[in-house]
Amino acid sequence: MNRKYKYVIGVFSLIVIAHVKADVILSNPTPDFSKNMAVCQTNQDGNLQTRWTSGDNRSVTQTFQWKSEDLLDGIGLYMMSSQTTWVRDQEYVLIIQEASGATGSAGTVVTNITFTMTRNNVSANQWLFIDFDNVALTSNQWYGITICPSSNDVAGTVMFWGSYSVDSSLPGTAQQFNPGDTGLPKSEFGSSNRDLTFYLQSAPVPEPATISLFIISMISMWGVRQMTR
Repeated sequence: MNRKYKYVIGVFSLIVIAHVKADVILSNPTPDFSKNMAVCQTNQDGNLQTRWTSGDNRSVTQTFQWKSEDLLDGIGLYMMSSQTTWVRDQEYVLIIQEASGATGSAGTVVTNITFTMTRNNVSANQWLFIDFDNVALTSNQWYGITICPSSNDVAGTVMFWGSYSVDSSLPGTAQQFNPGDTGLPKSEFGSSNRDLTFYLQSAPVPEPATISLFIISMISMWGVRQMTR
């Protein structure tokens, strides 16, 4: 193939690759709440469960109002003291949708993320942090999170920390959708008058100059490599 055309194809490939979603990373950090993030701290007086076993599909939702010009970088969820042993790895989905308010109709899907819930990341009294490619949200817009298994697999139950003491500093509400509800994405977000204990980690929007410099650097490196072959 002509070297010129190989270079053009390579440039195009780099641009495409830059938009491919990176792998989701699960971790169990101790959060630094001094960072720019929304935090919902509640007292443990119940749990909201997600699992999918034969005839028993449960998903958990939580609505929130995004009050930032930054990007959403990841979501942290706290697991109950009664969290039991996780049997094996299982595929999960995390869906973020626009919402009409703390409760009510669910709208456009902003992102739909698939990841593997691992045994190493499920245990009592610890945070589960789901790190994914940055998502652009609209300031002051309501959104809803849905988390649940993606298929029927008897791997175990994830029990998230829930409370009837709703945190007024981060308005929204959580709900556990009970057996038989397999509809995804959700058509509405209900209310159980509870909140999850969770946080939303943000990241600044990259400056255009930074993005351009990164793309130019990658293209230059690829071009030099091709020319030296």
